[in-house]
Amino acid sequence: MASERFLNLPEEKKQRIINAAREELSSVPYDALSINRIVKAAGIPRGSFYDYFADKDDLIEYLMGDYCRMMEQMLEQMFRAGRLDIFKAAQKAVVRTVEFSMEEGREALCRNLFSCMRMNRRFSFEKMMDGERTIVASGLPYIDRERFRDASDEAVALLLDTLVVLARNTIARVFTDPGNREAYLAQFSRKLEMIKHGVVLPDDQ
Repeated sequence: MASERFLNLPEEKKQRIINAAREELSSVPYDALSINRIVKAAGIPRGSFYDYFADKDDLIEYLMGDYCRMMEQMLEQMFRAGRLDIFKAAQKAVVRTVEFSMEEGREALCRNLFSCMRMNRRFSFEKMMDGERTIVASGLPYIDRERFRDASDEAVALLLDTLVVLARNTIARVFTDPGNREAYLAQFSRKLEMIKHGVVLPDDQ
């Protein structure tokens, strides 16, 4: 992770380094990423880079943290708003993630970040989503369970885990095949409806 020295930098300098790193990873895939180009664009000595990050993987891990920080802020807002419809929340989380990937030219950045996940186990999407599971699990007390057949914490946690896996797979498809994002989002919505309402009629019907 980023060093304390980096985190304590003036905001302008910190943002300059982050922007240079984002620009580099938006332009080239993981295996072509150049620290030399990043430090040149950021206007810092190469030696300073290693005061801030152990290596390029450390930097990439920090960039991936942008998504987690965005999710934390969004979920905290949902929790503060009152009782939470978990299905609407899942839909909003996926749509917001897709929108996030399209903001400020992030599409290429997100695609290349995802390629990092496939090439380096340190950045596995599962590991990233495990962090999201922790965030989501903190919302258990806020979930509206009034119409749940089984409203126990165990059952709701299982549901949350299922929704996180579906969300992860949808986001992965969108990142790797952005041209079909609308189809993937529509499929995700349908899957949510199937889970919410069930697919098999009761035996007495």
